[in-house]
Amino acid sequence: VDVLRIQQQAGGTGCQTLRAALRELQPQVVIMIVHAQIPPPFKFEPLRDTGVPGLTEAFYSCSVASVEEILRPHGLHLLRLSGPYAMFVHPQAWGRSPLPIDGFECYRHAEVWGVG
Repeated sequence: VDVLRIQQQAGGTGCQTLRAALRELQPQVVIMIVHAQIPPPFKFEPLRDTGVPGLTEAFYSCSVASVEEILRPHGLHLLRLSGPYAMFVHPQAWGRSPLPIDGFECYRHAEVWGVG
């Protein structure tokens, strides 16, 4: 698999879905929704649906640092953070600049989109 895209999961189970996929696949690129309001180095993973609609929506995904921790042993590194979307790549698939890019630096330069 070249590209693995993890969509927003009900109850915020994106990290659990990612772990399961990585047991079977070796992607070169991973794109997924992350909880970008939780800055590195803080790690956060929702465990399941809270049963409270507003609370479940607020905790929709895991933090950037949590996803980095899951992907690092597979050789994937954060390349881009844009609003809630994060892209992680393997150095062999990128080749344009040195990886890993510092997660703090990526977070500092994240693009945040709003409704205008």
